[in-house]
Amino acid sequence: MKKLLFLGIIFLINFTFIWAQETKKFKLFWNKGYHLESNDGNFKMKFGGIIQQHWSYSSQNEVIDNLFGKPNNGSKFRRIRLYNSGSIFNFISYNLQLEFAEGPTTVKDIHISIHKLPIVGKFTIGYFKEPFGLDQYNSSNDMSFIERASNIDITPGRNNGFMFSNTAFNENATWAIGTFRDTNNFGLTSFGNKYNFTGRITALPISNKEKNKFLHVGLAYSYRTPNESKYSIKSRPEAYLLTSYINTGIINQVDNVQLTGIEVALMLNYFSLQSEYIHSRVNRKDLLENYNFFGYYIELSYFITGEHKNYSKKVGYFKRVSPKSNFNATGKGIGAVEFVTRFSSADYADKSIEGGVLNDITVGINWHLNPVTKFSIDYTSAKLKAVGNSTIFQMKFQVAF
Repeated sequence: MKKLLFLGIIFLINFTFIWAQETKKFKLFWNKGYHLESNDGNFKMKFGGIIQQHWSYSSQNEVIDNLFGKPNNGSKFRRIRLYNSGSIFNFISYNLQLEFAEGPTTVKDIHISIHKLPIVGKFTIGYFKEPFGLDQYNSSNDMSFIERASNIDITPGRNNGFMFSNTAFNENATWAIGTFRDTNNFGLTSFGNKYNFTGRITALPISNKEKNKFLHVGLAYSYRTPNESKYSIKSRPEAYLLTSYINTGIINQVDNVQLTGIEVALMLNYFSLQSEYIHSRVNRKDLLENYNFFGYYIELSYFITGEHKNYSKKVGYFKRVSPKSNFNATGKGIGAVEFVTRFSSADYADKSIEGGVLNDITVGINWHLNPVTKFSIDYTSAKLKAVGNSTIFQMKFQVAF
């Protein structure tokens, strides 16, 4: 089934390219991906893909080895994806993204949107990211680090649902609110009375595009009713090949879970700072014990080659970095070089739950060869509180178009 689906997508892409070249009503061009667009602008399509290969080497002290076993060192394709997106008559858009790296083909995004609606702006329905958190919203292609901070596991991620979203105050603010059902990796959800409600608002108290100065603040909230009244979260250090170090285990008799996220980002031309705090309150039924878990990070970025992060006012998060000069083997261009550092912490211990506390310090460098190619190196020191330490060295090579 996966092979047939893959071949079908390749056939569709090839057929579309041939058809576009033989008609005068459409034009085909490259802009960080393959684009097909009608001359009147009413119909647009984009075809692209992602290849991310990771190399990882970890060293743990003896206590952590005894608890979790020896680390998995080696290489892995972290993401292999194909996607197609487009718009129809300027106000209907769609997005389809499939993942091939993790065994059976899975759905990463599949949704349809209606744009330019009065007051509400945009309506989206399908399987996509819930509007919660800055780090979650940033694409995996555009992250400053090889992996997201450990507290990402508190966020809702992708689910089936529908959402209204819009900008305000000349795009100096955004808002999004939606209702969702918990979903598996194939976009399948069961019918029942369990709904989740999630919303996010952002604002730019400082916005100066000419000088590349922005101050972003945001607030997100999610009210969740877990399936089967069970809830759990677990996190690994910032390395995909390692196992989870902290884990709440399964918490039963859960009535609801309330997530709150606070985010801030400051960009001063070449320099940027980003931070988030995420809190999870688990409310149980009757007079049972309630729990509070949280995580946060603070990260810094600096481009020594004069570039800056690419903030999108329309969506309230960061997008792809474009080097001032693309790398060229003849030496005419060097690309963009970015130094990054981050401290993150996740605390899953409260009352009778001894899930653990994990602190990570990461330093790294990103070499953006061009807008679609990036090479990254990260070094992480991870400390499992009252247990032991790990050191992690990672590399990633990425092509995303």
